[in-house]
Amino acid sequence: MSNLSKKNINAVLHDIKHPKKGPRAIKEISRGRPIDKSKPQVKLTLVWVAICAVIVLSGYGLYVSGVTSTIAESMRGWGNDRWDSASGDPLLSSDAVLKLPKFFGDIKNVVTAIREISGSVRDLNSRGLVLVMSGTGGDEFLDILKRIHRNLAILNNIGFDVGGQIPTFISKQNSDVGNFLSDAKELERGLGAIIGFLDVPEDRRVILFFQNHSEIRPTGGFIGSYGEVVLGKGSVKSIKVDDIYTPDRDSLYKIVPPKQLQSITAGWGARDANWFFDFPTSAEKVLELLEASEMYVNDGVKFDGAVALNANVVSDILRIIGPIYVPEYDVTLTSENFLFAVRDEVEAARSANPKENPKQILALIAPTIIERVQALNDDAKADLVVSLMNRAFNKDLQVYFRDSELQEFVAGTPFSGSVYEFPGVFNGDYLAVVDSNIAGGKTDIFVEQSITLDSEITSDSKVKDSLIIERQHAGDNEEEELYRKVNQNFIKIFTPPDTVLGSAVGITPKTVVPRVDYGSDYSVDPVLSAIESTLTAFDELDLESYVESGKKVFAGWFSTSPGETRKLELTYERGGLFVGNGAKYQFVFDKQSGVKSSLNYKVTAPDGYLWRENGSNVFSYSGNSIPARLVLNLTLVNQE
Repeated sequence: MSNLSKKNINAVLHDIKHPKKGPRAIKEISRGRPIDKSKPQVKLTLVWVAICAVIVLSGYGLYVSGVTSTIAESMRGWGNDRWDSASGDPLLSSDAVLKLPKFFGDIKNVVTAIREISGSVRDLNSRGLVLVMSGTGGDEFLDILKRIHRNLAILNNIGFDVGGQIPTFISKQNSDVGNFLSDAKELERGLGAIIGFLDVPEDRRVILFFQNHSEIRPTGGFIGSYGEVVLGKGSVKSIKVDDIYTPDRDSLYKIVPPKQLQSITAGWGARDANWFFDFPTSAEKVLELLEASEMYVNDGVKFDGAVALNANVVSDILRIIGPIYVPEYDVTLTSENFLFAVRDEVEAARSANPKENPKQILALIAPTIIERVQALNDDAKADLVVSLMNRAFNKDLQVYFRDSELQEFVAGTPFSGSVYEFPGVFNGDYLAVVDSNIAGGKTDIFVEQSITLDSEITSDSKVKDSLIIERQHAGDNEEEELYRKVNQNFIKIFTPPDTVLGSAVGITPKTVVPRVDYGSDYSVDPVLSAIESTLTAFDELDLESYVESGKKVFAGWFSTSPGETRKLELTYERGGLFVGNGAKYQFVFDKQSGVKSSLNYKVTAPDGYLWRENGSNVFSYSGNSIPARLVLNLTLVNQE
């Protein structure tokens, strides 16, 4: 196994808070023992960087690896079963028979290309992590990607003819082959963008920011720390991870923050820049505000992209590689107690020196984590890839690049974290519920949320919605005060742009008093200004509305005290639907990253109609584990 380069690495962990549950074994950690600073400060973030670099292809490889055998199995016995044994009539048309020589030539090339892709993906899964993290294996890593890309191009050059003929020659049970040929074109384009991004003479800089879901924000949580990753020719050259307040303290600009934040901060910094539900918008703002810091302005540093990680990604890694004993603290870290230990270490460090944010416990375990990840067998590596893919589908891992071609590819993956864009004609309904903890401690780890949407489609082409959001705060018996605080939540409800509000009950009245008087020395952010310029206040309801990401947003304070359960109830409607026999109706729900929430949805068809999908006039969906984007496609049919 290659040795991991440990040059230019500074170890700091993001600010994770988590309740203590069960025996409070973490209190046994000794804080009196000094950290041995002679040990290499290797950062776990290197694992995350490498994983993020290969995860899309590795995940796809789990699918590709079976395609070769599928095609081979499909071709067995050709010439023996292509004829109807009862009548003797050929199943192939004469035109198809004339195309056989070309087809067999093409299918041979397809099989060869897919075999080479499968081998390259296995190579990528086996060595990609080591090559990316080695500091010197970038060229070899890129060579693997280029081999995959070259064979994808071969498939796509002949894929049109093969794709058209495969249904004639291959049984319907093997339709995955045709799906692969279709996907190959998109993957070729995306992989070309990845190679183009990495295979350049200049360094690439990507920011990792770590989101603390116990203090929820629109894209997944408060940004406690961030990592600056320098990539050179496909491998990690260096990484420096720091407290997010470090660049914010040295910002050269004074920017007016969102109104809801003005009581807790005078200026807008990178720590609060993930204010927009759309991850690309938030990621771009984080990068802009980091680049406004003197520490980057002086060196002319610009960033190429951002990766957001939620805390449970680390727990998944520990679950797969196993517990780690830390002799310096006489504690064994597991996927279950890891967050608790980090929480205690962070609090102790901040109490000792509020201006610094050292998280030394991770520096001690990081070399072991990296070695174990590199040494995983194939099954465990596949488990790791699947776990991370699941995190991506759950919005625990989100990616943004400033390179337009690469970002276009990312936008079509689960990693994008983007808000749903309505098609030219949208016949249906949309919902997203977005929470923001503002001066509410670390209470979101104790808050359970349920969302209930009852929709009724009327014969006059309207959809009338009754929305109930219930939040329960279970932190009342916790020892730590930060869990017993009032969960001060600014909630945003995203709906279609032409939605009209009917009523709102349950909003918490609150007046935000700015910490400073914003004068000419403060600049106004154009993205934030454009959103706030659309604001309409419903003073009698303590609610406001505006337009964000092309959606009508209803927003207000919805706070919950410890031990309390509260409900927010809204009614609203929109018209202009198409109602008729065969009419397609779509419901889309975008989930917020990091929030524990259930969804109960019911839609009633208009009089005289049923839903084809269940033969009833009411269609229901209920789930406690909601995907990043839920899409329900329904069809109206006449009731007989």
